[in-house]
Amino acid sequence: MIKTILNWKLKMVAKMILKKYRPEIVGITGSVGKTSAKEKTAAILKSRFNVRSSYKNYNNEIGLPLTIIGIEKTPGKSILGWFGVFFKATGLLLKKDKNYPEILVLEMGADKPGDINYLTKIAPCNVGVLTYISHAHTEFFKTIKKIF
Repeated sequence: MIKTILNWKLKMVAKMILKKYRPEIVGITGSVGKTSAKEKTAAILKSRFNVRSSYKNYNNEIGLPLTIIGIEKTPGKSILGWFGVFFKATGLLLKKDKNYPEILVLEMGADKPGDINYLTKIAPCNVGVLTYISHAHTEFFKTIKKIF
């Protein structure tokens, strides 16, 4: 129940931040190579733009909004830490941050059907990158066709 509420709140503030700042979004997904592709893409774009990319492999319903907010380390089970996350998010919404990135390079992972749809509803991509599809995560997808 608490995780569901947390996910919903993260999704809402992330969407509001994106609506306010309107960065270009590059979404990167695939069975393998997401993190490497994200790092290389961000490195190239940083030569001309203010860019933020997913921290580590923050590529799920919690990590993606944290990247949008600009939180580099998840608070885990710290209630005080989560207050800090939402305090920062509120600050971004109340006051314009002139240093907010022009481009977000976001890693998007899928452990089960619907994950990518959920993440792209939070952060609709201007550019999508698919690295490679393999038999990873077949526990929930069953076939490679369903992964695709």
